[in-house]
Amino acid sequence: MSLLADLLSKVKYKSASVGEGRKTDVPPDLKRVVSSSAEKEATKKRILILSVLVLLAIAAGVGAVYLMELYIKPSAKKRMAKTTTPAQIATRPTLPQVESPKPQAPATKSELSKTKPKAAKPKPAKEIPKQKPEQKKTPEPKAEPKAENFQKDAEKKPAIAQEPQPKPQDSQKDVYLYTARTYESKKDYHQALLNYKKAMEIDPGNYIIMNNISSVLIHLGSFEESIKYAKNVLAIKKDYVPSLINIGIAYIRLNNPAEGEAYLSKALSIEPSNSYALLNLGLLYEKRGDNDRAYGYFSKLSEMGNIQGHLGIARIAEKQGRSSDAVRIYREILSMNNIDPRTRKLVNDRLLLLGN
Repeated sequence: MSLLADLLSKVKYKSASVGEGRKTDVPPDLKRVVSSSAEKEATKKRILILSVLVLLAIAAGVGAVYLMELYIKPSAKKRMAKTTTPAQIATRPTLPQVESPKPQAPATKSELSKTKPKAAKPKPAKEIPKQKPEQKKTPEPKAEPKAENFQKDAEKKPAIAQEPQPKPQDSQKDVYLYTARTYESKKDYHQALLNYKKAMEIDPGNYIIMNNISSVLIHLGSFEESIKYAKNVLAIKKDYVPSLINIGIAYIRLNNPAEGEAYLSKALSIEPSNSYALLNLGLLYEKRGDNDRAYGYFSKLSEMGNIQGHLGIARIAEKQGRSSDAVRIYREILSMNNIDPRTRKLVNDRLLLLGN
């Protein structure tokens, strides 16, 4: 009985153990399936969240680029346009420029549309050795002609006063003026006159062009016509010194020294230190034989450092028989650094004639 009881008790215990195991334990495959499904769901959620974040980032980037295109780049372009230098902008080439005076006469179209050029001292036609005046760039300097001797020793011709030409710009008038000045520098006065007159047809009220025509006409021997143009200048610009000097010269060349002296003296009364009025008056009195008065004008010129003044004093000394003084002055001229070759040759010739 005990053996049977033991067997029965073992059977009950195993069945009980099996029943309890069914109630409490989960099958391993089922647990793995459930766990794998949960992980997949979590992975899907993470991928979805990352996709949304990526899309938001792309949208933000596109929006930023759009804003930069809309606001930032136009302002940058404006700044670049404002800071562009003239050297970066291609411009139309112009003719070489020369210094121009600043007249009070009616301005040309090109002068009205651009900055007014600075004034320069007037420059006469070149005929004999001269001293180059200093050209000071000032707002409105007094215009002075450039005087020169036209004959050697005792017989002298007066110096001619003339203005420099306006800077050539983009107008036909300025081209004519530049061409006229070029011909005049080559002493081709007929072509110079032709171009000056063409320029005056375009700008008939320009007194500087009129004065230059007056100067060229003196070179061509048309003294009466020169006076007419110079007086037209005075009708526009009263007491214009270069034209007063040109009128004085023209009258002297017409054998009317009294009238010429009056105009030269008037020019000197307006500008007492005008070297060209001083020189022409000195030459006039030297030609008359009034050496004392001529010496006075030449002396003032020499005090101003004008070589023509030194030459005039030396000539007067020769005429008065003071050869030693003349030699001394000629040697002083040779010691100067700013004399041109033609003047140097003239001085050496005079020293040879004086035996030195």
